[in-house]
Amino acid sequence: MEEQRKEAILQKKISEQQQQIAEQQKLITEEQRQYAVKQQMIAQEQTSVAIVQKKKADESKQEAIVARDEAQSQRKEAVAQKQIADKERIKAEESEENTQRLRLLAVARTMAIQAFQLNTTQTDDLPALLAVEAYQINAENGGAPNDPVIYEALSAISKDQVILRGHQDGVRSIVLAKDNTTLFSCGDDGELLMWKINNPGLPPVSIDLPKKVSGTLRTLGITHDDRWLIAGSTGGDLVIWNRNALQTTPKIMHAHTSILNELAMHPTKNIFVSAGADGRLLSWKYEGEQFTHNTIDSVNDKINCVVFSPDGAWVASGTNKGMVKNSSGRSCCCD
Repeated sequence: MEEQRKEAILQKKISEQQQQIAEQQKLITEEQRQYAVKQQMIAQEQTSVAIVQKKKADESKQEAIVARDEAQSQRKEAVAQKQIADKERIKAEESEENTQRLRLLAVARTMAIQAFQLNTTQTDDLPALLAVEAYQINAENGGAPNDPVIYEALSAISKDQVILRGHQDGVRSIVLAKDNTTLFSCGDDGELLMWKINNPGLPPVSIDLPKKVSGTLRTLGITHDDRWLIAGSTGGDLVIWNRNALQTTPKIMHAHTSILNELAMHPTKNIFVSAGADGRLLSWKYEGEQFTHNTIDSVNDKINCVVFSPDGAWVASGTNKGMVKNSSGRSCCCD
């Protein structure tokens, strides 16, 4: 019995010890739970702080982007303002230069007028020096090449014949209208110019040459009735303008297969003759707006020139190899 009692006491102590251990384990578990809760709260706090910091970082980044965009916009605006300022400066400089140029052109014209007036009273070189200086100032400052005031002074002082300036290359043909004041000229520069020789200071009027015309103009003529201005081209075309409507599109007729070298007008009839480098001599007749032609002669050589007799009864032509031929008026559509 005693042993059983001792065993029971021992078991009781063991039970109490185990209970104490269990309570200690419970306390440890509680402490661990509280620690875990505390760590969780700390983690949550850190997460919240991180979120706040991230938000602040995002806001700072956005502010930086806005600041960068604003800086770029300001830089572009500054560049645009600089470009505007440069344009305005250039415009002001050009305006100042143009004002100075116009002032010098006015000075040149004044000098030319003075030269013209002094030329009637002085015999020394002063008028000539003034006129030449006026010409140089006018040329250096972009003045009109045919300025009438400048050329009037130069012409008066030089006591030379008036020179009509307008072509930029060789002049090939000229013809005078029946009014004795209107002159037409054509040249290798492709220009057909009309001049008023009673007013030599007046710039010439350029008459448009259609693009369909082959080559440049080589020869000119005006019919006896002063109705038609006729030109021959290096491509063999015949170009016909109504004298009363020079700015309208002319008639274009393919006459020769090579250079149309010269035209000759009948003195009294609606007839003219064309001579070509293709060796053909053609006679043309017009009635109203209609032009017809027939062949007077055809040779194995270039025909360089042609002329009507004063009475229109016959034509003579000259070739490249030195031959002169006389063709009867009966073969010229004269009847």
